[in-house]
Amino acid sequence: MDHANEDPDHQSLLRDKAILLLKRERELLVLRMAHERTAAWLSVAQSLPGHFDVKLPLGEIYSRVARSLLARLGYQKAMFFDILPGALRPLGKLVKPDRPMDAEGRAFLDATPAGFCNDPVDPGPSQLAALFGLHRFAWSRPDIPGSSLLMVAGFDRERSEYYHPLDDSDRAQIQNMSQQVEMLLRNMRLVVEVQDSNRKLEGLNATLEQKVEERTRELTQRGQDMRLVLDNVAQGFMTIDPRGYLAQERSAIVDRWFGGYAGQLTFAEYTSRIDPGFGQLFQLGHEALTEGILPRDLCLDQLPTRLVFRDREFRCAYSRIDEGDRDAGLLIMISDITEQLAGAQKDAEQREAMALFQGIVHDRSGHLTLFTEARRMMEQLSTPGADLAAVKGLLHTLKGNAGVANLHVMAELCHRAEDSLCETQSFPREDVALLEKHWLALSRTMNTLLGDRDADVLEIDGREIDRLCAQIEDGAPASAIVHRLRFLGLEPVEHAFSRLAKHARELASRLGKGELEVVTDGGGVRIDPRHWSSLWTDLIHLVRNAIDHGFEPPEERRRAGKSERPCLRFEASIARERFVLRFGDDGRGIDWPVVRRVAAARGLPTDTDGDLLDALCTPSLTTRSVVTGTSGRGIGLAVVMQRVRQLGGTLSVDSCPGRGSSWLISFPIETSGNTETVMGPLKKPCLFEAAPPTAD
Repeated sequence: MDHANEDPDHQSLLRDKAILLLKRERELLVLRMAHERTAAWLSVAQSLPGHFDVKLPLGEIYSRVARSLLARLGYQKAMFFDILPGALRPLGKLVKPDRPMDAEGRAFLDATPAGFCNDPVDPGPSQLAALFGLHRFAWSRPDIPGSSLLMVAGFDRERSEYYHPLDDSDRAQIQNMSQQVEMLLRNMRLVVEVQDSNRKLEGLNATLEQKVEERTRELTQRGQDMRLVLDNVAQGFMTIDPRGYLAQERSAIVDRWFGGYAGQLTFAEYTSRIDPGFGQLFQLGHEALTEGILPRDLCLDQLPTRLVFRDREFRCAYSRIDEGDRDAGLLIMISDITEQLAGAQKDAEQREAMALFQGIVHDRSGHLTLFTEARRMMEQLSTPGADLAAVKGLLHTLKGNAGVANLHVMAELCHRAEDSLCETQSFPREDVALLEKHWLALSRTMNTLLGDRDADVLEIDGREIDRLCAQIEDGAPASAIVHRLRFLGLEPVEHAFSRLAKHARELASRLGKGELEVVTDGGGVRIDPRHWSSLWTDLIHLVRNAIDHGFEPPEERRRAGKSERPCLRFEASIARERFVLRFGDDGRGIDWPVVRRVAAARGLPTDTDGDLLDALCTPSLTTRSVVTGTSGRGIGLAVVMQRVRQLGGTLSVDSCPGRGSSWLISFPIETSGNTETVMGPLKKPCLFEAAPPTAD
């Protein structure tokens, strides 16, 4: 055939078809490579649960996981490190020396918990490359409380020349693997905690072990299903050209999820019929990408990632397809993360169950008191036609008490209901319904833990029994014996102080207020927890306000010439037939001019100190401009004032700018209706020694 005489248009058509064929083959090659890489990562993910055995040292577990990465994914090196303040400590079967790391390197890791590097040019990646001994690598930090674990896999300079550059997919893969490592390590910790706790309560051993086994089976099942383990891995593959039009080649699972398509259709049009909001955002983001004004990487980061369809949630990731210097479109990877989000919720609920168990073990009486008050507040919330102001107080107090008991899911549900109430100024029915459902689950867990042992069980120090026996043997009169028995039936105020102190330290640490010093003096006073329980649950607001409002950050305290450790003081006494409580702090004090200004704006009296205190304790009056999960709604002090007055007491405060605040609460004992709701320390012939003031 004489090709020279062929029609030029025909030759051009053949050339275009050849180029199109090469392009399609390239796209298929990209998809095939991605599928192969995904299969390799899935193989690693499925093997992970077999490595995490509580009987093995952590170093052996890390070594096994590293070997799996090398064998199944072809990495040259895979390592685990513990991030120390000034170094990286290699973790594994063999002990190796620490690798020094300066503050800039640590700051880079803190700011970039996951990433990849193909050519270490910038300072951060360059320092990591030197620390790891790698040139092309990816890293990720599992989010494990109390640990700073780091996973790294890659190649040195010589080997990296023979391996394709890493991209966002590699980062997503190692990040998702680190998430599974995180879940498995958490599960191991849970097993260890249960084993330790079983030595204290053997009666609960079978129930807790069953829960751990069920959780382990659930995690193992997740590991067998790639879609439930990997977040951004390409479970659904789609490609678009530079104009945004979809190619016909795609993963079959895309059609099963969202339905098929044919002909000329853009990705924005396709997703608009699935999730209109997602489709509009993608259209805007892709237009910015095609305009070429902003950097391409920045435009890719701004593309939407969350897609919701038929009560399921999907996450989208994007990778550029380049042909030399020419933009050939995008590879879109879609993952179904619905079960993963549900699993995170189950993890949080499991931690709450463990918090309940630990609370019963360490402070049975305190947790029963908190739980009883929470039940009372939940019943009031469920009462039809509840006053909105009362609902605000109940939610705020319930949130504080949930925080004391480490019931963080419940505290978050209360905070969400508070937000809804403030935004709509109406009863948050849906949020309260979720709270009631969660409370029902917690109640079932508590009933399982307690069994037939309810609040009527009395815990008495063995030394008190010895004293009582000695008193009987000495021939003490019956009235003295009865008096001591009634005394022992009450709870030391010191116990209530200890619970408040524990919550105060945890809250101060969480809010960055430094290490907290708490000084307590119960004065040997004992109280009836059933009569005063509502008071203690409300007094949590004073503690939370002192820490969130009153205490300055450590650097501000240093500038003011104060100790870096903020201090709280709790005191109790009986004086002149009155039960007296004092709560003091050495924070910044109450800003009375601001209180006066805010109160005047509300039309409240401000002439006397008493007027200012009443204004400060008025519902919804706050000097804070920002609401946090701890305080800022102007509800806590109003709840405290209402409770004190309900119990027939008085509330006053002495506060000086820069020196702190001291709250004084006083109750006339005779107005309680039962003089044995409060008892002072026993005198002769059998003295009850009150614990001296303690500082922690």
